[in-house]
Amino acid sequence: MPNGGSADLDELHRLYARAIGEELVRWIGPKPDRPDGFYAMMRYQLGIAGDTPSFSSVVDVAPAALLCLHSCAAVGGAWRDAVRPAASILLLVNWFVVHEQIEEHGHIEGERATLWQRWGDPQAINAGDGMFPVAGRAILEIAGDARMAAALARELATVSLARTEGQHIELGAGDHEDAGPDELAHVVSLKDGALGGYSAWAGAVVGRADEDTARGLREFGAALATARGMWQRRGRATLSGGSSAPIDEVIARYLQNALSTLQATRIGIAGKQRLEAFARQLAPLDGPPLGSPGYREGDGSGDGEREEGAGSIE
Repeated sequence: MPNGGSADLDELHRLYARAIGEELVRWIGPKPDRPDGFYAMMRYQLGIAGDTPSFSSVVDVAPAALLCLHSCAAVGGAWRDAVRPAASILLLVNWFVVHEQIEEHGHIEGERATLWQRWGDPQAINAGDGMFPVAGRAILEIAGDARMAAALARELATVSLARTEGQHIELGAGDHEDAGPDELAHVVSLKDGALGGYSAWAGAVVGRADEDTARGLREFGAALATARGMWQRRGRATLSGGSSAPIDEVIARYLQNALSTLQATRIGIAGKQRLEAFARQLAPLDGPPLGSPGYREGDGSGDGEREEGAGSIE
């Protein structure tokens, strides 16, 4: 990456997105021995057409999946070794999103129909449920290291449980009308932070980092993903006086924690620069974060529109 600028990151992310899409086709693409209607629903959710990935831009791929590849490269590993874990993370994200959309019967104006709107709740639930074992199976079939694969699969299940625990709390809290920023941050840390931590850790593990480095990157990823999740929710929570300032303070705190942890982690300067640039793109205070509907590739601004048909973002 030449200088870590937004345009450089976007170019790298397009490369990452293509590799992740190709890996996903291996697991859910059309094959004679697969009931294609079932897997076609998964591909629809992910934004894949047939056997050719159709990711049109970086915002079609969950930032958590991109973080896995960044983390692997940052510790000196070959980023392509982390493509399968990244694909599993993207499946996990969409497994959760499908259920979240059904639970809330939510739909974002201007975007394409959700699975439940096109096929009904029962089929959407079944397709969403199918993504979870596919994600686990992909992780378990990482070549060459059964112990690593088992550890990655075990932690993937732990993260999945944390996300459902967070969703339980969020569903019970309604629209967060009485939730303060710290209460909201707790929910976000379960739903988003745990996944971000897993993603950075998984990339480090696949990149053969030592335990301390992998642990440090997990803390970095968790704080970063929590900051980003809070940014996404800053417009939903009703806080005193209608101001976003309390949430902005929490976002800044988590982002600073992420960057401080990163600086204390034993990886090379180039790796730190790469991850810091990604962090600042992912959880900014002065514009839409990467993966949000308002993000525009190349300059980090929020003037663009997300293309219809894009996959889920987490």
